[in-house]
Amino acid sequence: MKAIKTWNCAIGATILLLFAHTAFAQPNWEVNAPDYQYTMTATGMGIFNCTNSNNPMDRVAAFIDGEVRGVAAFGTEVNGVQLAYLTIYDHVAAGSVVSFKLYNAADDVVTDAVEEFVFSDGLIAGNQDAPFQFRDQYGIGQLSLSANTIFDFTETGESVGELFLINEIGDTLVGDFTFVNDSLGSDNSLFSILTSFLIWEGEVGATLPDTLSVHISGTTPDGCSLDQVLAITVQNTNVPPTGLTTDTLFVPENEPSGRLVGTLEALDETTGDEHVYAFDESGDVNLDHAAFELTGDKLYTTRPLDYETQNTYHLDIRITDLSGNSISTTILVRVIDVIELGELQASNLLSPNSDGYNDTFFIPNLAFYVNYELLVYNAIGNLVYDMRDYDNSWYGNTNRGVALPTGTYYYIFQEVDNNQNRFEGDIHLYRENKF
Repeated sequence: MKAIKTWNCAIGATILLLFAHTAFAQPNWEVNAPDYQYTMTATGMGIFNCTNSNNPMDRVAAFIDGEVRGVAAFGTEVNGVQLAYLTIYDHVAAGSVVSFKLYNAADDVVTDAVEEFVFSDGLIAGNQDAPFQFRDQYGIGQLSLSANTIFDFTETGESVGELFLINEIGDTLVGDFTFVNDSLGSDNSLFSILTSFLIWEGEVGATLPDTLSVHISGTTPDGCSLDQVLAITVQNTNVPPTGLTTDTLFVPENEPSGRLVGTLEALDETTGDEHVYAFDESGDVNLDHAAFELTGDKLYTTRPLDYETQNTYHLDIRITDLSGNSISTTILVRVIDVIELGELQASNLLSPNSDGYNDTFFIPNLAFYVNYELLVYNAIGNLVYDMRDYDNSWYGNTNRGVALPTGTYYYIFQEVDNNQNRFEGDIHLYRENKF
């Protein structure tokens, strides 16, 4: 929508009507002054594509209700500016809306001026010292940045925000952006511009002042431009980490070196912060560190660990965030005792009489045998019972629940899909009145 201005200037000055249309091939604007009773004047400058007119052949025409009501050329130079002295005519003393068209002689084009005002008999709009502006588009009112804050942990190459131009009536404009390298842009070197985005190029965790200044120019495709100094706020508010999300990790014994023990994760209130983990060697020598290594946030063993030799390790871990804040904390690694082959301590006597003694085939530390199965055979080699993930519940029955007679049976207790990890033995089943 065009802006409508009502002028309240003092009435005065000599009315000058300049008919210059005969000097141009285009456009054929004409007005017959004697047909109208009322007049007002406007002294103004022409602005095409945000550039002052310097061509005396450029023209402006006033229109009321679609009719030409005044024509003038920007033919008079005053203080280095080409001015037009425009007389506007109407049938009524006041109230008509006056619009304007502009002729750009260099491009041989006619465009609508963006400004309008209300006609008032005797009104004088503009003067030589403060000419009215006849413009073919609104000027750029502001160069802005969508976000203007960086943090002391902002990574190099990360976008700070998007640059954009806004004209005088609030429309967002497309623009090209460049730095203005002068004293006003004292921190330009810490940033780059990628299309319309301001990019942080400084070091992560660098000590910075609270505010940085960049001087940037934006130019529209029509050639309108505006440069502006933008303030970038630096927030040095990175809260140090407070510890680790766990204080104990577990690893089975006898695993080969390079076994992953666990992934470290810092407790940190700062959103988006990142951390470096290392053994803290600042105090007394910690021999436990030699059994492990840290790669990023992963903790690995450097050798097989034996439960019987050492079952607990104390590791001093230093955690450092992107701002250089660091703390030291201790984490425990506990070695899980793995029952080694040949050490199955199962009883070989089974007497299922519900007296609480040897009622089931019982294997101590059964939790260590993950994914193991029990197979039971009779004296002639027939499979009479089997159970995957055995749970110490076999009481001398077949898979169908039929009680087996007294006798000697043979078992295999083995890891599923890896029958090299297996235990074998015999079971003496005694059942009263069942021979």
